[in-house]
Amino acid sequence: MATVEEIRKARTQKLQRLQKAGMLAYPGAVKRTHTLLQALENFGSLANPAEEKISSESPLGRALLGKKKGDKVQVQTPQAKTIYKILSIS
Repeated sequence: MATVEEIRKARTQKLQRLQKAGMLAYPGAVKRTHTLLQALENFGSLANPAEEKISSESPLGRALLGKKKGDKVQVQTPQAKTIYKILSIS
């Protein structure tokens, strides 16, 4: 387990990398475009297979959550169990 000093050093290095890249690590204000309730109500409508967007509420979407490139997931389809390998994430 990392010590407090090791964690502090790692976070400081990350902050310096973000600043060097011109990113603001701790933005002072964020313009809200919607409420949490609105986001939750519209969450399922973000899926669009034509744009290669999968709903996290679908069986495949649930299986893919938290996975990374190279991982394999198994999904039960109406016909059979299917194994998918994650080739890329965008």
